[in-house]
Amino acid sequence: MTPSNILAYLRRTLPFRTLVVLLGLGLFIFIVRQAGTADIYSGIANVGWGFAVILALAGLRYTLRTLSWIHCFNGPRKLSFTQAFPAILAGDAVGNITPLGLLASEPTKVFLAADRSMIGTATAALAVENFLYSLSVGIIFVFGFGAALIQFEAPPTLWIMGGATLLGLLVILTVIHSILWKRVLVAKPALNWSAQYLPQTKWLELWLSRLKAFEVRIHDLYPRSWTGVITLTLLYTLFHIAAVAEVGLALALITGDTPSWLDALLLETANRFITIAFKFVPLRIGIDEAGTGAFAGLLAFGATVGVTLAIVRKARLVFWFAIGIACLTRHGLSMRTFIDTIKNESPLRLKPSSADAVIAIMARSPHADIHNVKTRLSGMVPNLRDRLDLYTAFLMDSVRPCRNLTGVSTCIAYTPEGGSTGFDQLGIQVDQLLEQRGKTLGERERNLFHTLFEQGFQRVVIIGSDLPTLPSNHLTEALDQLKESNTMVIGPAEDGGYYLLGLTVPAPTQALPDLFTNIRWSTPWTMDDTVAAAARCGLRVHTLTAWYDIDDEISLRRLRKELADPLNSVQAPATTTILNRLFGLAKSKP
Repeated sequence: MTPSNILAYLRRTLPFRTLVVLLGLGLFIFIVRQAGTADIYSGIANVGWGFAVILALAGLRYTLRTLSWIHCFNGPRKLSFTQAFPAILAGDAVGNITPLGLLASEPTKVFLAADRSMIGTATAALAVENFLYSLSVGIIFVFGFGAALIQFEAPPTLWIMGGATLLGLLVILTVIHSILWKRVLVAKPALNWSAQYLPQTKWLELWLSRLKAFEVRIHDLYPRSWTGVITLTLLYTLFHIAAVAEVGLALALITGDTPSWLDALLLETANRFITIAFKFVPLRIGIDEAGTGAFAGLLAFGATVGVTLAIVRKARLVFWFAIGIACLTRHGLSMRTFIDTIKNESPLRLKPSSADAVIAIMARSPHADIHNVKTRLSGMVPNLRDRLDLYTAFLMDSVRPCRNLTGVSTCIAYTPEGGSTGFDQLGIQVDQLLEQRGKTLGERERNLFHTLFEQGFQRVVIIGSDLPTLPSNHLTEALDQLKESNTMVIGPAEDGGYYLLGLTVPAPTQALPDLFTNIRWSTPWTMDDTVAAAARCGLRVHTLTAWYDIDDEISLRRLRKELADPLNSVQAPATTTILNRLFGLAKSKP
């Protein structure tokens, strides 16, 4: 959503939200007078210093949500607790107090906690956390329903219905977990189905694309280990236990009697439902009091106790919101800067006006399909995390020389589908990412050239992501040669393939040269087949100096030996650091 959309939304909904606030205030006054102000005051006075414990339990819940957000990060860089906790408080305060609601709460958390290089990952992790939290709330509703059956001595028919509901929920959760665990794509088939059978509208296309993007985020960061799942389950369980304990403590202080855990669970479930259903009402003024009072009356506590409970919990909410606003102010994040930040983060076209050339690095996402990262190096680097770190270092050092070229754009063409997260940790922004399209390597390369020429580039160079020591003069030479029309530049790899392929934009009347069919990919003949295809297309071919990529243990040993020399290590600082950690480069010197 753009800043203009936000402002338009505010203007459009301001009369309605103003009316809602006024009605809420009127309802609050009415409910308090009906319940009896003297009795409410007496109940609040009974809470006394116990309110400090209530505040502490609420703080514990914020802490648990913070830890769950941090745990949803899937990569070497994570938010610290001191970054994430104030952001959680500030985001909830903005979402519950301002008329923006959820529109502002989640972005506020991200922008307050994360630096620019981590915004994408922090947003994705927060989306995953919110999704998993919503599932946990659904489970609480089921337990609350069970508590109601017990409390009100429901007939067998309702017990059967309750059991069936619980069983259905467990089945749904199991299916959802299996889909996320195995990264089964649902949104893409939905898009394909809608394209065939539904009338195509901009609204439908927009929401299906948003569904696909959300699915990608969930798949990228959903914990795919039982340790991760169990940890998050424990955090959410403690969160809900703290909420029920808070209700039970408040009831005990107000009434002087110890309520049952069933009563506390029922009231917390009711409160959670009210919170979700009336999220659009700032602070749910009047709504909490009316709903909690009515439900407390059903449980024989009396409406006055329910209203008092709602006011006490509202007070602890305001306390923590005040701290959140203080954190917001401390960081200088006003509405103006918030909108400016959104504006600066909006997607841009890949091609700046000053660049007519681009270098596209074909890469595997650092955080998607990680089990297939550099598997041919597993003999020397058996640990999966170490291989991921090593590949990430290769990618960083492959990007570095591209950025030093004047008038040249750089982009990352990533695979697999949906693997767009994680690159922000390398300083790669969202506007520098393109998804590889196609089943074979030839299809992906052809589509990549086509896309970049459509973007307006005149010279396009494609390289791999495992070239940490590639000299920058190879790139410069390739781009210089492409200043002549009808030219192909190729960099032969020592294994018979190529590490670089460059083309000039075809003439308006010509198609993209067919250099990608009938090629014996990943063989010693890949380079020769491509050169022969270029000759058939009538292209001028310029061959660069041969180089090597790091795709097996032999090339990795060679790289270790080369980077043991300090004069060579400056070419690949990130790779040198990782290799030194894994092996000790000094030991590799001849």
